Amino acid sequence: MRLTELVRGTIDRYEQDLRSSGGEWYSSPFYSMRTLQIDQRGAVGERICVAILRECGYEVDYEADVTRHHKDYDLLCQGMRIEVKTATRGVKSGTFQHENILRNAHWDGIILLDIAPNNIYVACRLNSEVPWGERDPLWGRCHRRKDSVFYKWDLTVKRHQALDTEVKDIDDFQQCFDAMVQRFRAKGSQ
Repeated sequence: MRLTELVRGTIDRYEQDLRSSGGEWYSSPFYSMRTLQIDQRGAVGERICVAILRECGYEVDYEADVTRHHKDYDLLCQGMRIEVKTATRGVKSGTFQHENILRNAHWDGIILLDIAPNNIYVACRLNSEVPWGERDPLWGRCHRRKDSVFYKWDLTVKRHQALDTEVKDIDDFQQCFDAMVQRFRAKGSQ
């Protein structure tokens, strides 16, 4: 037996043991998201949003792996510069933690793509609708990190349920996105 096969086989058996152990993430269809590093989850989340938007028939301008040093948003769609933040539900905290959000960045809307073991939640907000530093009864608070220009916005499953942000299919995602686009256009016409 070759070393590579031995190591790969051991890893595969260990993963099978984890999956059969009953932990909800291990039996999740989205398990592989938990195995990615945080930046990789963000890149996958951007690509998920792009794929869904294109499936809905939208034209999307997107360059994978272009960092904020080059632009302040992740994709352009329907005339909006959109930031995408992806989080998986924490095992211990139970929250979806969205990090490194820039308040003064040049994005018009944000898509929060939150993945739980068996559910997907999507929240679409305009930059002007983000609860910057203030506690919103529905949306919580997007607070500034200590000694940083970045903000952090945590959401819980309970908050998502109260906001009715669970998406069960592409149509649910499209409705959420379209509502944000309509609010964006209404603001532009004022």
